[in-house]
Amino acid sequence: MTAPVPQPRYYDTGTSRRSFLLGAGAALLVGGATAGLALGTDVFDGVLNDVFGGNDGSGAKNSGDGSSVEPDSGGGGGGNGVVEGADKTPGANTGGNGSSGARPTSMAMVGDSITARSKNALVFTLTAMGFDGITINGLTSRRIEIGDGSAAPLSGIKSMYQMLAFGVKPEVWVIALGTNDVGQYSGAEDYTRLIDAMASMLPVEMPLVWVDVYRPEYLDASRLFNQLLGEYMDKRGNAVVAHWYDLAAAPDQNILQHDHIHPNDRGTAVFASLVNDAIATFTTP
Repeated sequence: MTAPVPQPRYYDTGTSRRSFLLGAGAALLVGGATAGLALGTDVFDGVLNDVFGGNDGSGAKNSGDGSSVEPDSGGGGGGNGVVEGADKTPGANTGGNGSSGARPTSMAMVGDSITARSKNALVFTLTAMGFDGITINGLTSRRIEIGDGSAAPLSGIKSMYQMLAFGVKPEVWVIALGTNDVGQYSGAEDYTRLIDAMASMLPVEMPLVWVDVYRPEYLDASRLFNQLLGEYMDKRGNAVVAHWYDLAAAPDQNILQHDHIHPNDRGTAVFASLVNDAIATFTTP
């Protein structure tokens, strides 16, 4: 397949910002939108208890406090699930990496339906752990490079470009893409190209988490993608792979819906704690 049109690197929007936003038909809706917790908090309380040693999330703020909603341009796959909070100076380390440094308190995430399904759990968990800068952009059926926002959901590459153009500047980026791409390409060369096309939009000094993939009908392709992802992230440095495959593939975990791809209620909380733990491996100066 042909390589995607080169995208500007991180924050390299410059004079192209106006033309890009007009060309994409993007809109920014600012207001006191409330994400809310669609799932019962008892689900989160139990998992947070297990994962964080007794933290029941009782001090967590409402997930929508002071947030703004920033839609993707175009349709295809439903709402975009963006929740953006104000940046703040990082607070004290709350655990996860054993470091005496401060852990990040702002993040931005681009993902597919697994991310969209887990949005409330992510906001709940990260807010409980001290985050107040949270941007989550998840769309059903999203792929890494394919999708213009009309016939198909806006691609991960274009979505990240759009978020950068809007001035999203987190301390950590999280990518959770590839599930809709495995099994759709010929092999290693294409998967490596896809990973590089998106990850290279960010500078190496920017901490990066990439959640790996699990798709049971394409198990071999999932394993290949994950292997290449691990090798790429090791080479990049300042990067962590969050191993969703290991959790989703374990039959005793009971975290997936009947389609064996999307997380159930418990699975969204497990997914959120996985992302939190990966972010916690980074510290800020």
